[in-house]
Order: sequence, then C-alpha cells, then structure tokens
Amino acid sequence: MKRKLSLLVVIFGFISMGMGIGQAIQVWSPLAWIADTQQAKSIAGEANHREETIQVKPEKERNTTQSKNETPEKGIEINENQSLTEPDRSKSITSVTEEKPPTSTSSTPSTPTTSKSTTQSITLSITGSDGARFLAPAQISLRDGDTVFDALKRATDQNGIQMEYRGAKHTLYVEGIHNLYEFDKGPQSGWMYRVNGVFPNKSAGIFTINNGDRIEWLYTKNLGRDIGAEF
Repeated sequence: MKRKLSLLVVIFGFISMGMGIGQAIQVWSPLAWIADTQQAKSIAGEANHREETIQVKPEKERNTTQSKNETPEKGIEINENQSLTEPDRSKSITSVTEEKPPTSTSSTPSTPTTSKSTTQSITLSITGSDGARFLAPAQISLRDGDTVFDALKRATDQNGIQMEYRGAKHTLYVEGIHNLYEFDKGPQSGWMYRVNGVFPNKSAGIFTINNGDRIEWLYTKNLGRDIGAEF
C-alpha cells in the first residue's frame, strides 16, 4: 500500500515538472526496479537473519537442556573433553569385615561344697591326785564300737602320755597313767572313770561310748568317795 502511494506521488511530481504520463512512467520504472531490488534484498536479508536466529536459538536451547538433563549421575566422571566416562570398575574393592570383639567366657567360680563332716568325737580329760591336770578336756575322734578304754588309749597315744594296763574286755584294768599308779597314795587309791557325770560299774574294756560323750579319768585315794563315786 505504501509502495502504491509512493508511486503516485512520484508520477505526479514528474507531471508537475512538465512530463507527460508516459514519460513519467518510463522514468519511474528503472527507479522502481532498483527500489524493488533493494527492498527485496532487504527483505531477503531480514529473512536470512530470522532463519539464522531461528536455527541458533534451538541449538542454544538444546545445549541448555542437555546441560540440565545430562548431569552426570553419581559414579560417572567427566574428563577434560567433557566426555562422560564410567569409573574404572577394575579397581579392587576392599571389603571391610566387621570384627567382633572376642567374647570372653567368664566361668562362674564354683562355690566350694562344704561336705558335712561325718567325723564323730568325744571329750576326754585326765585328772591326777589332788586335782593335778594331766590332760585338759580334748576332742578325741570316735570310731564305731569304741569303748572307754579305746578312747583313753587313743588320747594318751596322741598326747604322749604314759599309760599302763592289764587284761582285756571284762577283765581290763588300768594300773597307771602319767606314772601315777594304784596304791601310790594309799591302799584304797587307784584310777576310776566317769561318763557324762556317772561312774559305770563296768570294765572300761566293755563299756561302749557314743558321739559327744564326755569321759573323765580321775585318781581316787579312798575308793572313789573323795571324787563323788557312790556304790
């Protein structure tokens, strides 16, 4: 539209200068061709510029998209040429083995078992003339079937005390202990025994004793009356 208006203005200008219409058209035609050629070049230049712009812009967008979307995943390295390379999987992987602490086996200390003692015993003492103590009350081991005489012999042997006797069983008689004999202190003197406070009227060779009994050997000068014996 602008071109047509320009054409009319130029033609009228030529006519006002004294040219006829035909002459004005002939003069205008080369000018119009030149203008058209320059306009066409300008249009073509703009078209080429637009085409280059259109071609360049997707490349930039594509590169931008590629830089965003092609971010190297974990485990992929980027070399100097921006080429994606996988890590060298030929490297040996050292497996870390969790070491368990040595279990210490603590053995529970065994409680010593205190076996109940089955040993039986009696208490035995020896007292001489006028209350002289030859053997203080002492624990003497007891065996099955022991008699008063068995306990006396075991006690004197263990304590190194002299003892002399005669006979056996029913006729057993103790003559002297600790070198103190019968009749040393008179015609009615000699040795007697007492069990748990009682004077048995039996030979020491046949009177059996029990666990825990208390035996006393006493020297008398008057057939036992001076030590509490009554028959």
